[in-house]
Amino acid sequence: MNAPLPSEGLWFLSQYCRWGLLKTIPDRAYMAHIAEAVSQTAHYRAAASSLGLRTEPSEPHTSVLMDGRAWDGKDALAYAESFAIRV
Repeated sequence: MNAPLPSEGLWFLSQYCRWGLLKTIPDRAYMAHIAEAVSQTAHYRAAASSLGLRTEPSEPHTSVLMDGRAWDGKDALAYAESFAIRV
């Protein structure tokens, strides 16, 4: 399935925070709201349903990224804050 995942948007937002690209660090609930809005999961679900495709809820997920660090979509900033190099 290639559904958009808001937790992937959270990863980008966490990196914007890490590198000082945001003037203030938004609280976690607002970051989740932004990621959900940008991902357009409701539009995806509607389109997939109209085609008879199965849709699943877009839950935050955990992954181990290429750098070997764990990314937890439930705590987007923890990953960015785990690096010694950040702005």
